[in-house]
Amino acid sequence: MIHFDQFLIASEDKTPRLGVAQRHRLRQLSERRSKSVIYCGAGPVPADALVILLEPINALRAEALVDALDDAATIAIPCSASSAFDPVKTRLEAHGTIGVDGADAPHQLWWGGRRPPAAPTGIYRPDGIVVTTCYLHGTQSGEALLRLQAEADLFGLKPIVQELPQTPVGYVASKIAFIMEQLDRTTRPLLWIAPDVAVKQHPVLLQALNFDVAFHRRKDGVADPRVMAFRPTEATRALLRVWQRLSFDFPDLPESFVFDQAWILTTAQQPLETSWLPGSYCEADSTIRSATFRVPPPVFDIDTALCSGSYPRIARRFGRPHAPEPALIIKGRNPQRHPVMVVITGHRDAAPGKVSTAFQAIASAFAADCGGFAQLELVLCEETAEMRQLMANYDDGWVVPAAADGHFPPDTFVRLGRRAALADAAGSLDIAAPSPVTNIVSAAMSAQARWSQHGLGPFIRRPHHATIHRSSGT
Repeated sequence: MIHFDQFLIASEDKTPRLGVAQRHRLRQLSERRSKSVIYCGAGPVPADALVILLEPINALRAEALVDALDDAATIAIPCSASSAFDPVKTRLEAHGTIGVDGADAPHQLWWGGRRPPAAPTGIYRPDGIVVTTCYLHGTQSGEALLRLQAEADLFGLKPIVQELPQTPVGYVASKIAFIMEQLDRTTRPLLWIAPDVAVKQHPVLLQALNFDVAFHRRKDGVADPRVMAFRPTEATRALLRVWQRLSFDFPDLPESFVFDQAWILTTAQQPLETSWLPGSYCEADSTIRSATFRVPPPVFDIDTALCSGSYPRIARRFGRPHAPEPALIIKGRNPQRHPVMVVITGHRDAAPGKVSTAFQAIASAFAADCGGFAQLELVLCEETAEMRQLMANYDDGWVVPAAADGHFPPDTFVRLGRRAALADAAGSLDIAAPSPVTNIVSAAMSAQARWSQHGLGPFIRRPHHATIHRSSGT
C-alpha cells in the first residue's frame, strides 16, 4: 500500500508514460481514497483504494478484484486502449477517459468503479450550468418548446433555445456551430439537450464532474448525442472542429456515428477528458423514476446496422478504438511522403508490459525522426479478420505489421523512410511481402518470432496517390 507520490517514484521504471492531464487526474483520484495500490494480479487490496492496473488480468481475477472493493473504490487503467483489459472493465461502471498526447503520453487512461459516478453532497446553483437547445425552422411545435421551457423553469434553469434557419449544410453542422458559439460566450459547463428530451431532475452531476465532453453510451456501445455536455477548453474545441468537418463530409450518416468517429480521432491525438454519463441521463424507460432526462426511444437502430458484427460495439462499450481505428496519431514534421500505419498484432498474448513498451518506443522513434512520413497511426489489431479488413480498406499510405515484443530503435522511421524511397524509385507495390493480400495477412499473423528480432515486419502497401495525405484529425 503506497501513497500516490510514492507510487510515481517507486514505479517510474515500469509505469506507462502518462501526460500532465492524466497524472493530475490520477493524483486527484488518489487524494479521494485512503490508499493507492498497484494490483499485481493476486493478493488483498484495501476496499476503499485507488487500484492502478498496469497489466491485464483474466475474468476470474477481475471478478475477485471487483468483489473485494467497496462502492467508493476506483480502478484506473493507464493502458486502456488494449482489449486485454475488457474482462475487468465489463465488471465496472465507466467514469472517465483521457486521450493520448503524442509521444509524451501515448496511452489512453481509463477509470471506473462498482457504481456510476455520483455528485457529492453540496450546494449546486441553478446557474452553475448553461442549458441550451436548438432546432431547424419549422421542425418543432410550439407546445413542445413550451413544455421544455416549463420543465427547465421548475428547476431554476434558464435554457437558451434557438431556432436555426434551413441551410444546405444540414442540421448537425448547424447545431455544432451553435454549440461552439455558445461555448465562446461562457466559462461554465454547457449542456445541450435535444428539443424532444424531457427534463426530470436538475443536472447536478454535470456541475460536479471534471470533463471536456460528457455523454452517454447505450448498452450496445452506441453514443447518444441527444444529451451532451461540454466545457470551453481547447480539447473540446478540437473535438467539435473534427465533428463539424466530418458532418460536412458525410451529411447522410447518422449523427451519433459521425460523432463517434470524431471522438475516436480526437482521443487519438488530444488529452481529451471524457466523462461517461450514467444511463439515467438518457433514460427512455418511463417506469424508471430516477432519470435526469427522458429521451424518446430510437425509431430505427441504424447505428447498429453500421457496426457490422459485434466487435465494434464491444469496443465502444469499453471506450476504446477498434481496428482499423488508430489508438494513437502523431503528425510528422516536414512531411515528404504518405502516412505510415504501424499495426501491433497478437497483443493479447504478449508478455506483460510489452504492449505499453512498444507504444512508447514507436511513438518516441517517430517523434525523434519521422523519416519524412506525414503521420503515424498506431493500431492494435487482434483478429485475422480485422487485419484483412484493414488491408482491404487502407490504401492511402504504408502499413507495417509489428510485434508487441519487437525492438524499435530511435532511427526506426529513418530506416523505413529509406525503404519507402527505394520502393518509390523502383515503382514497387511492396518491398519484402508477397503481393496477394491473403498471403500478407498470413505472414502478419504468424511471423512474430522473426519480427521480434527486427521490430517491424515488411511493408504491406505503398500509396496509390501522388499527394501527401492530410488526415481529418486535429
